[in-house]
Amino acid sequence: MFEGGWVREWRALADGPRSERCDVLWLQVGRYFADVRTPKDFHEVAHPLDLAQGVSGTVSQEGDVVVWHHDIDTLDHPPWHSDTAVMAKDGSDHLVERGDGYVECWRRVESADAPAIVLECGAGSSGPDARVVRVGGLATAVWRFGGAGAAVFSADAGWDPTRLVGKTLALDALHEVVAALDLDARLPEGWRRIERIASA
Repeated sequence: MFEGGWVREWRALADGPRSERCDVLWLQVGRYFADVRTPKDFHEVAHPLDLAQGVSGTVSQEGDVVVWHHDIDTLDHPPWHSDTAVMAKDGSDHLVERGDGYVECWRRVESADAPAIVLECGAGSSGPDARVVRVGGLATAVWRFGGAGAAVFSADAGWDPTRLVGKTLALDALHEVVAALDLDARLPEGWRRIERIASA
């Protein structure tokens, strides 16, 4: 249901009006996800849902209840923090997420059968040091080495970062990885493919 690329079109808090104060991109490949959100210009952060954040991990689902298990997070959450919500389709290209005190609407921007890949480096009891998720012409990276940070990359921008969150010291190290977003490219030392979907 969730594979592909999604942007958040709006969110509503409690019974409040629909609005959107952030640019949010969620990429899902198999059970792996990465979500990067950055506040829009001139908007104050009014709720934790609007904080700048990069998060990655795995998704589990039972019926319409979905749990996002975080193993890399730019916010100061405990290891393996999780979020739970009820997800429902709204037409062919929209999802509605209902959680504790909020509703969010997501619109598909990359199809589930677009070329996709998940790359990781490092692995410890608290998860990897970094993960890159690519779906079609979009990619997200979330890392903890050199300070927690995240970025959004676009093929249209030559795979240069278009949005950044947190510490950017690791960006130089990630350039080589981003260059390997081609499904068959050689990976830098220490990185591995954990999921791969060729174009349909």
